[in-house]
Amino acid sequence: MAPRAPNGGARNFWTRIASAAVLAPIAIGAIWLGSPWFDLMVIAASAALAWEWAKLCRYGRFEGRDWPFVSAVAGVVLLPALGVPVLLALLLAFALAGAWLFGGLAASAEASGWRSAGLLLIALGGIALLTIRSGGQGLHATIWVFLVTWAVDTGGYLVGRVSGGPKLAPRISPKKTWSGLAGGLLAAIAVGVAYPYGVAATAISAATAAVLVGGAAVIGDLFESAAKRRFGLKDSSALIPGHGGLLDRVDGLLLAAPATALLLSESWRWG
Repeated sequence: MAPRAPNGGARNFWTRIASAAVLAPIAIGAIWLGSPWFDLMVIAASAALAWEWAKLCRYGRFEGRDWPFVSAVAGVVLLPALGVPVLLALLLAFALAGAWLFGGLAASAEASGWRSAGLLLIALGGIALLTIRSGGQGLHATIWVFLVTWAVDTGGYLVGRVSGGPKLAPRISPKKTWSGLAGGLLAAIAVGVAYPYGVAATAISAATAAVLVGGAAVIGDLFESAAKRRFGLKDSSALIPGHGGLLDRVDGLLLAAPATALLLSESWRWG
């Protein structure tokens, strides 16, 4: 094994800090300003995520014939921003996922399944974020879902690293533990109850919503880990210096956002 370069860890740490210092203000500003800035951020992020997913399904390669996949994802997410009813955008997302699954648009049957699942994951996440931000309590609800997602991820990492214990899903993500899951959900509850605005009216309903949304974020994280393990990749890309790919940063959010949108929907009587 080659000797580790001196201060390599420190360089990576400062690279991560620099990347976060650039990206965090952009994300926070877009969330605060709303449409059209938030819409543009979500659409651009969806295109980047689709590019990463296409690479992932080709073992880290991207080919010219993958551009229709990227365009399909970004186009579906664009529709609600143009005023197209959300239901129609969702139906188109499922239709496109079916086309990739059954229409022979990928190189193999297995690749078709993973691409179809990725298209739905990214498209539903993007549509949900646009729906949440454009709602009556859009700003507060959007902040809430981001905070809960970050809390479950950070809490899970810290508690799991300190406590250890039995593995949550060793074949999918060997580092995740049951103690980390518990710590992440407790962190999500704490944040969700401390900032319930736009989502819940009582502490109990806010805590319940945080568990549901935090659990969805964990499933999203595990799903991306399963995809990376299947295709033999450590990171979805090197798009963000020091952090890996964008998908590695928002995999939980892609399922947490639809869960939050469901809680906020008119058909869900939430307190």
